[in-house]
Amino acid sequence: MPIMRVESIVYGVDDVAAATSYFEEWGLKRREKGVSGAEFALPTGQSVQIRGTGDSMLPKAIEGGPTVREVIWGVDTQSELDKIGAELSKDREVARDSTGGLHTQDDIGIKVGFRVAAPGADPLQPRRRAVNEVVEPGKPPELIRMGHVVFFCPKGQTQKASDF
Repeated sequence: MPIMRVESIVYGVDDVAAATSYFEEWGLKRREKGVSGAEFALPTGQSVQIRGTGDSMLPKAIEGGPTVREVIWGVDTQSELDKIGAELSKDREVARDSTGGLHTQDDIGIKVGFRVAAPGADPLQPRRRAVNEVVEPGKPPELIRMGHVVFFCPKGQTQKASDF
C-alpha cells in the first residue's frame, strides 16, 4: 500500500511551553525545543511538531485557536510519492520541500503532506507485550507509534472533505 502511516503531525499552539509539557507528560521523547516550538520523536520514526500560532512558517489553520496545521503521510517509495504528486497536481498546487516531501491542501483547506516514510525500529517487534503486563505506577506511558489522526470538519463541508 503506497500510503503507510501518519509520518508527522504539525500543531499550532497558543502556549508552546504548556504544549511541550503536555507531550512530555504523555511520554513523547523531545528531539528539539526552542522558544518558537518543539519536536517530538516516536521510536517508529514518526514525529509531532508544535509551533506557536504566530509562527510564520506554520500553514494557515482552517479554524481559530490551537489546532492541527498539517498532517504528513508516509508513503512506501519515491515512485509512489511521485505518483501522488502527479495526481494531486492535476487539480491543485503542490509544493516540494527541501527534502523532497510534497505539500498541498484538501478541498476544505486542511494542509496535507506526503514524504517517503523513514521507519525507525519498532520496539514491540519481535516481542509483543502481554495483555495483562504489569505497569509501574507513576511511570509515564511508553508511546510507540501514532496509529491515526482525527480531523475537524466545518459544518456543511463533510461531503466535500469525504470526496477528497
